[in-house]
Amino acid sequence: MQPSESLEQERVVLLLRAAKVTHFSVPNEREKGRMWSKLLRMGARAGICDLVIVAGQSWPNISLEMKKADGSLRPNQRAWLEEINRAPGWIGVVAFSAEEAVEILRACGVPLHALIGLDHARR
Repeated sequence: MQPSESLEQERVVLLLRAAKVTHFSVPNEREKGRMWSKLLRMGARAGICDLVIVAGQSWPNISLEMKKADGSLRPNQRAWLEEINRAPGWIGVVAFSAEEAVEILRACGVPLHALIGLDHARR
């Protein structure tokens, strides 16, 4: 059984925390109902990426969308990534596993360690 999207994201967050990289998660799991209507009025947008990694000395701001290995982007997620990639100082990316996310973030200059030993770690 493949890991869930949330477990993969948790693994990436553990590494970001360990490396003391400033980041935050965008809580956008439930895009319906009265609460979502209120959040929209407050500036929420459907399709926003799961994690934002704040720029450091050697990397830009990064908007990271996490997907399961067999996942796919919804049209509003694809549109958000395109919009982010047009913004100066930002990179929008999608990763289909924690390992791929680490590879992408390292390629962008984010100093992350290997995922070894974090397969089932949680905080």
